[in-house]
Amino acid sequence: MPGEYDSDDDYKYKFVLNTPNLQELKYKEVAPEIYSVNKLNACVKADISFFQGDGRVHDGSMEKLAIAEFVERICRVQWLYLSDNLMQFYRFPLPKFDHLTYLELGYHRTVQWKMLLDFVQSSPRLETLIFGGLAKEGNQTTSRWYQLEHIPSCLLFHLKIIEIKQFSADSHELKMAEYFLNNSRVLEKLIIHPVCLPDWGKLEICEKVLMLPRRSRTCRVEVLPEMDDEDEDDIFVPDP
Repeated sequence: MPGEYDSDDDYKYKFVLNTPNLQELKYKEVAPEIYSVNKLNACVKADISFFQGDGRVHDGSMEKLAIAEFVERICRVQWLYLSDNLMQFYRFPLPKFDHLTYLELGYHRTVQWKMLLDFVQSSPRLETLIFGGLAKEGNQTTSRWYQLEHIPSCLLFHLKIIEIKQFSADSHELKMAEYFLNNSRVLEKLIIHPVCLPDWGKLEICEKVLMLPRRSRTCRVEVLPEMDDEDEDDIFVPDP
């Protein structure tokens, strides 16, 4: 049963969901200011895109708090997609995703490195990680680089597939690729889609990434054509 949203006289959006046996949730609507959602313990798959009428999430504290609490309610899912708009301003500590095996974070380059590491740390059973790329302003990566003191357990025991949909191969993204290849013990595949580059530039990216050391002996690196917005709907998505 889908959730419902409506608005009161003050045009505050309200999201109400009382379906304790719900197994799959897809929400692509306005970011709510008021909501009532029970913890979805039976939910295994969630596809969440929040935005306002002008196509983006506003920075209002009510919306931020509602989204953070909403993510808390779906922390038992096995499959999770979070939209670019949500990733751009999510600033709250993440809950523990103890059952999560598939995680996709938007399509464009909107993920901060810290947020990416937070998700990896919070998802001990993660097997598939897909994201657009590190957040940028113009051609500059805005993510501050750092490494964790301990390697997340999913990298040591579970993570098999990483896909980066808009890979620019700047110094930060090459460090990111090196970090994953160096620390992912059972990684089977790193898939990258170079973005906004001529053929010779893409060949240079291939050479740089292929030269990076790999901890997993079975890992292969695949460099695929650049994706456009229409390709987003064609990505293979396994069922949980």
